[in-house]
Amino acid sequence: MKLHSEANFKTGGAERPLNIPVCCLAVAKVNPPQLFNLLSSDCHPIAIPTQRHYAEDTKFIEKEVHELLKAGVIVQ
Repeated sequence: MKLHSEANFKTGGAERPLNIPVCCLAVAKVNPPQLFNLLSSDCHPIAIPTQRHYAEDTKFIEKEVHELLKAGVIVQ
């Protein structure tokens, strides 16, 4: 990093650029968690059919998902 005058990362956000001085950057040493290390070797995935909903429940779910998308809580 010391060889370069700047580093640019485009994120596509609507806000103005965020400038972070190089002195504030650090190397991150990340050890990702082992998600399945506690499973035994004879453990296999289980396939189940999707759950069906009543029409009124489906409308409620769609409305709530739309509101969460609109509020930016979830993204597509």
